[in-house]
Amino acid sequence: MDTAGAIIILLVTFVGPFVMVHYVGKGKYRHGWLYALLGGWIGAIILACREPALSPSLKAKQARVREMEIDVLLDARIRELEREREAAQ
Repeated sequence: MDTAGAIIILLVTFVGPFVMVHYVGKGKYRHGWLYALLGGWIGAIILACREPALSPSLKAKQARVREMEIDVLLDARIRELEREREAAQ
């Protein structure tokens, strides 16, 4: 095997997974370099098979919804305590 062939095999074997997980991970909102580092091609395949993560905008929306739910629950609890206090008087 000549030097050029050995270099190509090394690039495909060791650099290829990093390139693949970069592009696959970007579309799934995941950082894939760790998959490639620890698993090589197997890690790249695992990343490709995983479900997409939530996008940053969707995470922000979910956080706002949670805050609104907490506000609603607190308002309901306050109203309930006010009714109990009025009933006690």
